[in-house]
Amino acid sequence: MRTPLRWMAIGSVLVGLTVAAFAQSDRDRGKSAGKAVGERYGSREAVESLIYQPLSSDKKMETVDGHAFDAKVECIAHTEFMRVSFAPSSANDLQFVAVELDRDLNGGREYSTMVPGPIAAVCTNGAIVCDPGTTTNCRGKKWRAASGALIADDVAKDQLGGCYCFNNSCGAGLLGNNSRQVLGDLGSGIATALQREFPRLSVGSAKQVDATTMQFYGQSSGCGHDARPEQYYSTPEAIRPAGEAAATDPSSTYYKLTHSNVATEKNVTEQRCEVRRVVELRAKAVGIDDVLMFMGGTNTNVASCGERCYDIRVGREGNNYLSANCGNHVDRTTWVVQRPDLIESAVLTYLSYDDYLSVVFDGSRIVWSDPVNTDGTARLCSENGGRGPKFPNVDVTSYLQGKAPGATWEWRNSTWWNDKGEGWAVIRLRLAEDCEFDRETIDDSCSTLQANVHCTWRDENVDGVQTYRDHYSTGLSPLPSSREITRGACRQRYTRDWWTRSKTYTCEGAPRQFDTSFSTERYSVISSTFNKDTGAFEDQRTAPDGTRTRHSMTAPLPPPDDTSCQRMCKTRKPRAGQSMGEMGSTGQLNPSTPAWDYTYRDCSETDVCPAGAGEEIVAACNCSSNFGEAVTMMQTIRMTAQDMQCNPP
Repeated sequence: MRTPLRWMAIGSVLVGLTVAAFAQSDRDRGKSAGKAVGERYGSREAVESLIYQPLSSDKKMETVDGHAFDAKVECIAHTEFMRVSFAPSSANDLQFVAVELDRDLNGGREYSTMVPGPIAAVCTNGAIVCDPGTTTNCRGKKWRAASGALIADDVAKDQLGGCYCFNNSCGAGLLGNNSRQVLGDLGSGIATALQREFPRLSVGSAKQVDATTMQFYGQSSGCGHDARPEQYYSTPEAIRPAGEAAATDPSSTYYKLTHSNVATEKNVTEQRCEVRRVVELRAKAVGIDDVLMFMGGTNTNVASCGERCYDIRVGREGNNYLSANCGNHVDRTTWVVQRPDLIESAVLTYLSYDDYLSVVFDGSRIVWSDPVNTDGTARLCSENGGRGPKFPNVDVTSYLQGKAPGATWEWRNSTWWNDKGEGWAVIRLRLAEDCEFDRETIDDSCSTLQANVHCTWRDENVDGVQTYRDHYSTGLSPLPSSREITRGACRQRYTRDWWTRSKTYTCEGAPRQFDTSFSTERYSVISSTFNKDTGAFEDQRTAPDGTRTRHSMTAPLPPPDDTSCQRMCKTRKPRAGQSMGEMGSTGQLNPSTPAWDYTYRDCSETDVCPAGAGEEIVAACNCSSNFGEAVTMMQTIRMTAQDMQCNPP
């Protein structure tokens, strides 16, 4: 009796064939089945089309003999919301990138835009435009969404991340070989920017239409465990609890996969690690001479008010040291602002004057004036009786921070008095922390996995660029990028070829230990009761409650093996002439023993050995295997050849 059998295993080839159990004639059928499987699934494209796609789409999976069934194990992202395409140039730049959007997911692309090139590199959040076919005169483009439109802002290159070049200046054929990744990274970066306005537009899957076009799909409502996946956009902290809930739900795909026979029996783990470049800074002492350089002036004094704190006074302290009927006195001080970035704050904290005072920066900025005037030049000669001290706390930080390094700062105090008077002002300057390069190290958490012979390097992502995928190099590499390193309030920017290498390894652990006592006991029962003449035997089964029962069964026996063989005989014939070596002829070494040529011949149907002329039959026709003797002879010849050497005449 023939029983139709059909097996299914995740990640395995599904074969549905009618197999006749224990039938000798089915050996040929097994060979045919293996050949059919190889022809159907024997290429990467076939596995992608016939196995992977049916697992994640509406496409049906088929057995080798054409039986279709539903094998989908994940939800389908079937709503197309974006199409991205580009036009390559002869130098493999992108002449432009075209983007079409269906923002309301109603099936129609109602918005389109085009970003001009030539684009030489793509980044995780934008692209880089350079001179055609080069990486010179480059400028960054960063994706942004505003009022439903996609905008490519001009930005500095160091504001982009995960960039890699693909035009001819970076290598031949990079764009053609990696068009899928270029399109995918363009679309992913654009979709990420769009999500700020349209959280629903999240990429569920992508399909490359041709070498220059890719479609992006979002997951439909009500699919899978969460009906609204966009809810996690604003509450990412809810993702982990949702995943943990799915792990305990027997109806979820996650639970079914993790509890399948294949998942529980295959003791292979996925390990991730990173190689990080670490730049460390150390504190650097900062004084006012590092920030401001005094160029000269009258009645200028600097006093410390604590750590990185300085009081700059312009004007002479005292009382009634100015004397005139209607007088005006001006104190000036000039500084070069060397490090405006180290000015944390600058505040006009103290004033004392009699009768009137104005504080002016760089000839036009009036910081303080009493009485208030517009130009700081009025001569006031009325007696005011003294106007100090005052604590105005006027903030002038932005004025000094806005100076270019090396720019000049002039500060002028103008005092007016009647009869007698005085005037001075104090600005309190606080300096920020400064730092300098200390050391650079590589923090490698992958060394252990790399040294483990049971682990295989599978993927690598360098600063957002996929450089290694499924055990093969993509040919892509990131462009040098800049990062801001901080130490306290101090910040420094450094540019390096790479910063972080994220790697994935697959590691095979120790074989899982299973309880085989039942299998051993069952085998013992079957083997001890099997009748080789009739095929009858006893089989022991175990019920779910652990109860074991025996069943009488009969297996159809195959016909006896074919005992026929190709009968052969062995002959020999003296060799003509003498073999020569370095020491002379073999006849000189052993003149009493002739050399023989041995031959193996197929016997005729009447069991006659067809010996040739001059041949002597050494072994009559038989079924014996002469394999061992033949190997010994070949090995003797090989070793003899190794002992010979040829010397030049």
